[in-house]
Amino acid sequence: MLPNLCSYVETTVRYILWFKATGSELERSYAVFDDINDTTIQKYLEQYDADEVPPTVLAQQRIFELRHKLYDSHNNGTDVYNPISMFYYNRSSGIRHVKNKQLSSLIRVTNCVTMKIIYLPFTKPFFLKIMLVVTKNGIPDFTEEEILLILRFFAYTSRKDLFAYAICRYLYRYINFFNCVLKYNRDARSHADTSVVTFKSFVFPPSDSEENFTEVVRSNLALKLISEGVHSASITGGKDSANLTTLNISFREISLCSLFCRLSMNFNFLETNIDHFNTSYRENLLDSITSLEIFDIDEVPSANLGGFFESGRDVLNYKLSIINSMCLLERVNKVTLKFYKCTSPLATITFINIKYLDCIVCECCSDNFITSIPHRIKVMIIDREPQTGARQIITIPGNAIGVSWQNCIFTENLETPKCIRFIEISRCQFGENQIKITSKRCKGIKITNTSANLVLQNIAGFCNLTLGTFRSSCFDFNVNETTRWSIKLVGARIENTVHINDNVTKVLFNKVEVIPGEKVVLHKRIQHLEISQSTGLFDLKSFIKLEKEFGIYTIIKVEKIQSSLNNNLALTLVRMGFDRTICLPNTYECIDMCDITVCDGAFISINKDCKTLKIRKCSGKIDISKVEHLDSLFIGFSSDCKIIFNMSDFLDVNKVHFHDICEDNALIIELLCKSKNIKRLKFTNHYSGEITALVEEYYDKNEVLPIDTLDQNQPDDHRSEELPISIPEKDPSDDCRNEALPIGTPDQDQPGDHLLQNQLPPISSLCDKRNEMINIILAAVFKKTSLDTLIELEITTMILNTENYCLLKKLVNLRSLKICPKKLNNEFLISLPAKLKVLDLVSSVVYPKTWELRYEELYSILYELKYQLKVLAVDVNLFFDLVFINDLLRRSLEILKIYLKPQYDMMRDFGETSKLELRELQIVCDDKSHASILKGELDQELSLFIDVVSNFINFSSLECLVFEVEGRLITIDPLNRGLS
Repeated sequence: MLPNLCSYVETTVRYILWFKATGSELERSYAVFDDINDTTIQKYLEQYDADEVPPTVLAQQRIFELRHKLYDSHNNGTDVYNPISMFYYNRSSGIRHVKNKQLSSLIRVTNCVTMKIIYLPFTKPFFLKIMLVVTKNGIPDFTEEEILLILRFFAYTSRKDLFAYAICRYLYRYINFFNCVLKYNRDARSHADTSVVTFKSFVFPPSDSEENFTEVVRSNLALKLISEGVHSASITGGKDSANLTTLNISFREISLCSLFCRLSMNFNFLETNIDHFNTSYRENLLDSITSLEIFDIDEVPSANLGGFFESGRDVLNYKLSIINSMCLLERVNKVTLKFYKCTSPLATITFINIKYLDCIVCECCSDNFITSIPHRIKVMIIDREPQTGARQIITIPGNAIGVSWQNCIFTENLETPKCIRFIEISRCQFGENQIKITSKRCKGIKITNTSANLVLQNIAGFCNLTLGTFRSSCFDFNVNETTRWSIKLVGARIENTVHINDNVTKVLFNKVEVIPGEKVVLHKRIQHLEISQSTGLFDLKSFIKLEKEFGIYTIIKVEKIQSSLNNNLALTLVRMGFDRTICLPNTYECIDMCDITVCDGAFISINKDCKTLKIRKCSGKIDISKVEHLDSLFIGFSSDCKIIFNMSDFLDVNKVHFHDICEDNALIIELLCKSKNIKRLKFTNHYSGEITALVEEYYDKNEVLPIDTLDQNQPDDHRSEELPISIPEKDPSDDCRNEALPIGTPDQDQPGDHLLQNQLPPISSLCDKRNEMINIILAAVFKKTSLDTLIELEITTMILNTENYCLLKKLVNLRSLKICPKKLNNEFLISLPAKLKVLDLVSSVVYPKTWELRYEELYSILYELKYQLKVLAVDVNLFFDLVFINDLLRRSLEILKIYLKPQYDMMRDFGETSKLELRELQIVCDDKSHASILKGELDQELSLFIDVVSNFINFSSLECLVFEVEGRLITIDPLNRGLS
């Protein structure tokens, strides 16, 4: 994750964690955190807080008061101003070890930051182990004391899988200790020391306990049991081991298996270890293992038995006798056996003698073998190989609950028996034949990569459909353990009206064709809906109050928001047209509409509980008067789309983002003036340089004066009237359309393509027009409102005119400014708000940068203003220009981000300047020639650059030196310049 500069100043509290001293330390060591949520100690604090036993001294006073407190806490003679080592952590670059750091340089006198000191009964090495797991950088070895601390204080606040792995690895390493825990759990009267009793209370807690370590292990971990040779087995908590973290252990040390309930192995593993199963496993696993699965049972004799058997039947009888001799069968609830290529029928008594035999899976087995299985035992049939051919339906016994065909050729219709509950068909050939599924008890149907006509008995609402209109076709119907149904349909044609069953909660249609005259009706209980690249009529009354004819680019997506407290939904609509008013249900918390057209006289009414609203390239009227509060509002404009808002007098909104503004300056001004409590405001556009060059060429040929030649002294009102936008109007026939060209996100679109097809508008360039409009908008807004709640402003793809520099001064509470000024001069720097903490002057706009800094005058003015800038981002050339005011920057600057350009000038006479004392230095390398930094190596050019920069920055003060290359962060030790 790349650093977010604003995150450095969004919080006003930093935490100093003081750890228990180890035997080798004379005093407590400490670590610094910007966010307490990154420390994993929340449960520790909450637990003691609930018990009303304060674990810490939380210093609420300002830093200068804390400094005095630290002096008092070190009255043994240790001076906090002496260099000591520390650890610093933030989310962007993880944990970093900083040597010879003075605590006094960390604790700075400021009016905006509060330091909290928390005393912890943990050692720093243990805490760093915890952070290693939380940040996914490794799984260290823990001691017994540390394991108990994790279970008691840290538990499973994050990374349950890795913590479970680390704890189980410790138990496996000290298996005798865990055996004592097991013994005490079986008989509480047995003698046990304090650590065993404590550990038992966490591993095997009472049934009503809120946290159960065994359940956490079963949900996140799988054991792989290693035996002689290449044989292995797995043991899990009942879930598919493919999605679990795996711990390899020796089969001989099986105590840890008592935490799990499902044992799976091939027959060779069982045969090799049968004696051990009937001794050690008999004592340790009888109380835990409830499900047993043995696979790869075939008619091939083991290598050590040679030609002892006369037939395949004798081999199977022998193998089943081995299975039947397992003492584990005495207590399990379910046994599943998987046979492979078995052809010899067996006596019924052979199967009946195996206790709790619940299901037999027959893969590529003969009809004779399958029909010899007793009817009380469930059967799953799998045909995988083409030469096997399609099994005749008449040979499927009545106790079969599932069938699977892969790579089979069917020469006649396939009609599954009514007893079948699970059906899987993949890569099969049917020709003109049908698949008839007659069972109404099916819990799973999966047909993939197969072209066929499906005849269904109203399964989930489907009766007839054609599958295979697309190469990766799929019909997937599933009933999960909680009886929730799901339907996935890809590459199909629906030939009758479908009423989706009320039990279905998840529907996914892709490349589906509904024939004319028919439709798909969707009910309101569906919690996840996605329809894309499909055509035909869909009844969406439960979601948007109408039926809708879909075009190939029409999309609707409804999904549950996991973080929503009220189980609200997110709605996405793409490429739709509406000819009547639509009132969205009050179940949507997030709404995203792209390329939506609303006809005259109609509108879309946004529900009042909507918190996130994104509107892109939409035309027509949208009513947001019911909305009470918006966390985020995004509006992406388009020159051929006209959007109208109906809103209340005061809209409470936190973040507003305008993208690709066109002729909508009046709308933007109205939105900003009627909105209250705006904290973040952002303007962007995405016009390509190619379009700009095309427009400039047009002006050259037609001798049209650019906007920059207008009288800059005209009043803002007059200038706005002189700047009409001449955009070709849309064809009225395009209204309420469903078909159009493919669309994409703002970052993928190519706005302005219409200019290639129509006469170019009379402006110097699209970029110049956008620049002019943003300045008109800002000037107009500040005449009507102060935006005094704004704390973050970003205008990176447009240029702020010098006439509007004075507007910045009115943003009295602005903390972060990312902007592209037309001229970087004294007037701009003087106009910066006094409370500004983050200033980013790096922009994607390509324009001649003009710097007119009068250093002597600027120095005296800024010194009086007493700015407290903490974070500064500049390109390399601007950095070298600003070194002349280092004395001013060093008073408050903590983070400096420098963007390297392919060409920059370092050969200058800087004279003598004071060095900056920084926390972090971040260097962005866009040039791929610096890719060697990914290996932790500085090339010659970077080394030279660092040497030059070291003349202006005190590298010994840095907590972090980070290079950003190709979207990755590489942390370098600022002193020895090696990997940190």
